[in-house]
Amino acid sequence: MRIILNGKERETDSKTLLELFKELSLKREYCAVEVDGVIFKKTDSADIPLKEGGRIEIVRFVGGG
Repeated sequence: MRIILNGKERETDSKTLLELFKELSLKREYCAVEVDGVIFKKTDSADIPLKEGGRIEIVRFVGGG
């Protein structure tokens, strides 16, 4: 399936947001996520289905000083 991830086209076999996080080796608790214009909290389920042409924005939190 082809999705738009952070503004760039990407091919993926992931069917859910949780699968996409695993594919990208990301931890959900350290990211803010928007799927097709809907913002999801880190406490929301990650079993959100992905669809062909879907737009996903993932922002990772990075600590530092």
